[in-house]
Amino acid sequence: MTPQEALQKAIDIVGSQARLAREIGGGIKQAHISYWITHAEVVPAEHCPTIERIVQHAVRCEELNPRVDWWVLRHAAVAAQVGQLQPGLRTGTH
Repeated sequence: MTPQEALQKAIDIVGSQARLAREIGGGIKQAHISYWITHAEVVPAEHCPTIERIVQHAVRCEELNPRVDWWVLRHAAVAAQVGQLQPGLRTGTH
């Protein structure tokens, strides 16, 4: 699946480019979505996690932007969460 096909799948899930833009928020407009699907090689990385959440993981960041090493980011986030839950793990103290 290309990034454009993944984005189109997300659009189909929410119903329209305009609705996806509204749900992403942060000043994103329908024109941004249109540009990403027609001209951009990939979806900007900063919007991929939001899109993934909006469509409840039916489209993954890896599909929207395969240039980013999402595995590293996902595992760093998990490690940070574990450290927040159990501070001793992060500092090496028990």
